Amino acid sequence: MTIRSRPAFRVRALLLSVFALSLVTARPGWVSPVTSAGVASGTDSSLVWTIESVDAPKFFTNMTNRSLRLDTSGHPHIAYGGDHLYYAWHDGAAWHLETVDPSPGVGRYASLGLDGAGFPHISYHDGVHGSLKYARWTGSTWA
Repeated sequence: MTIRSRPAFRVRALLLSVFALSLVTARPGWVSPVTSAGVASGTDSSLVWTIESVDAPKFFTNMTNRSLRLDTSGHPHIAYGGDHLYYAWHDGAAWHLETVDPSPGVGRYASLGLDGAGFPHISYHDGVHGSLKYARWTGSTWA
């Protein structure tokens, strides 16, 4: 199998092509107006960049047997991360997903505990600062 036949290569090539095409086929008014000297003025305040994630799946790693807990009703609660800290739980009917800590490089080795009220407490690694962090649900917000 050559490298060009891999699906990931095809997706990257497609995304690069779409990006390049978007630069070439701009909407009317995208190019800066030309002054009488023939130089683009670059002062058009209507130019705006819009940045979107095309494919940004959640990244998680280093989960352990402490990442999953069952509440008193037997419903699963999961803490995980690597790029951010995430928390997911099932209420018996549907899954609920939250980003607890949106900081970059956090969430590895997440250890989850549920207190007597069923509120989650999570300790996790901050890979950027090399430290241990702690988050807990107060009943209305994460602290």
